[in-house]
Amino acid sequence: MPEQPTTKDGRIAAVAQQPSHGGEIPPSKVPPPRPVQQPSHNEEFSRALRSILRPTEEPQSKRQALNPAEMPNLLKRCYESLQIPARVPPGQLVRWKPGMRNRRFPKYGEPAIVIGPADGIIIAEQDEPASPYFREPLDLVIGILDEDGDFICFHVDSHRLEPWQ
Repeated sequence: MPEQPTTKDGRIAAVAQQPSHGGEIPPSKVPPPRPVQQPSHNEEFSRALRSILRPTEEPQSKRQALNPAEMPNLLKRCYESLQIPARVPPGQLVRWKPGMRNRRFPKYGEPAIVIGPADGIIIAEQDEPASPYFREPLDLVIGILDEDGDFICFHVDSHRLEPWQ
């Protein structure tokens, strides 16, 4: 096995292969490796905030199957709940009402913050009629922190939310 080139401090030098000629690129032409960056204060804050706001509910896979005998009452409760819009001011923390989540985010048990009402009610028409999103009235803008700590805004139906408690 040929000996690998090393740098002045004894580390193995990076040598790249040129795919078209099969020859080696001299180590002087290979860009140096980038140093690992330390997390910024914003990243640390985002991680700390996410750890505080972690959901406390059971994962979806641990949920119990619905009992068919309970479905009529559950359907009536969900219908009644859907008739009541969340009257929440900007800056209010909210969460999904039980049984009302129809989006991936925020997850059950995770808070979102109200940004404000949407500029007019947006009717989701890009989906086909068999989709649960077809003609859904998206009347509220909420914000969440994603897994990376980035703040993301979504348009949602306010009837599906309740104040965070």
